[in-house]
Amino acid sequence: MLLRNMDDFYSQQGVSSGKQAGNKTTVQSQPITSSLKTGSVAGDNVVFFLMYSIIFVAIIISLYFISIRLARKYFYNKKKLEDWKKTVILEIAVPKESSEQAQKDSGSKRDDKDVLAVGEQIFSVLSEFSKSNFKTWLFGGQRFSLEIVNLNQETRFWLGCNNDMAGVIERQILAVYPKANINQIKSPTIFKENSMVYVQELDLGIRYELPFKTYRNLDLEPLNSITNTLLGLAKEESAAIQLIITPIKEDWQKNPRILATKIQQGQNPKEILFPDTSPLKHIGTILKEIGKAINPDKKDVHQDRKERKIDLSGKETAIQLTPQQQEIIKKLE
Repeated sequence: MLLRNMDDFYSQQGVSSGKQAGNKTTVQSQPITSSLKTGSVAGDNVVFFLMYSIIFVAIIISLYFISIRLARKYFYNKKKLEDWKKTVILEIAVPKESSEQAQKDSGSKRDDKDVLAVGEQIFSVLSEFSKSNFKTWLFGGQRFSLEIVNLNQETRFWLGCNNDMAGVIERQILAVYPKANINQIKSPTIFKENSMVYVQELDLGIRYELPFKTYRNLDLEPLNSITNTLLGLAKEESAAIQLIITPIKEDWQKNPRILATKIQQGQNPKEILFPDTSPLKHIGTILKEIGKAINPDKKDVHQDRKERKIDLSGKETAIQLTPQQQEIIKKLE
């Protein structure tokens, strides 16, 4: 009886211990589950905090560069207006020589393109005024205007420059055209009273790195085509073709060479010439990188496609260029 009671006692204690152990296990499992949920929520909060912080910083940086650009534009336009108030116009009159006289002076027969080639020296002279410093970046460099004017059915050639350098420009022009007659115009205007004015501005439709045709590549002599068109105006009409130029350093030639090298390496010319530099693309790239960090196992199909285009040397495989693209590369180099 005693043994039976003792067995009952221990069996009850065992059941009680089991229940207590089970209760302890249950109590311990609840904090583990809670900590996992808390860690997951904290991780999500950190990711969202980083995303919003990056977006906020990107917006601040974008506003900073926009403000700098607007300030530079303001000072640039203000300085440009002040410079044009000091501009003087030089009228250049070159006597027209007959082909026989030109052949006699040069000792050989020259065509119209050879005559135009002499005028390239004027651009070489103007390029000597190029500067590269902070003041030039903020206010812009020296500006010159080359104009073909038809006034009272007469074709005239004008050159506009700053009053301080008019003497230097005049001496340089006489060095190129010794027989030229240069006069400073006091009131340069082609507009008459009670007249209607039409203005059209032309700009490059493509990137400046790409070559364009010059007088050497054209079948017709371009200067004659322009002047003959202006000569068709009536006596009460006037017109002018103005070319505004700003000399820059020779660093600009670096970009066309880089462009030619990238095209030869197989990169798409459109992606090089017209890259997407919008702020939204940069923000999208940042968010994409954050997504990769959150889910690194996700496969990027576009990345695999890019890797298939790369050869063993680490560069993209060369593409088959069209004859037109090959000609562009030759001119870029």
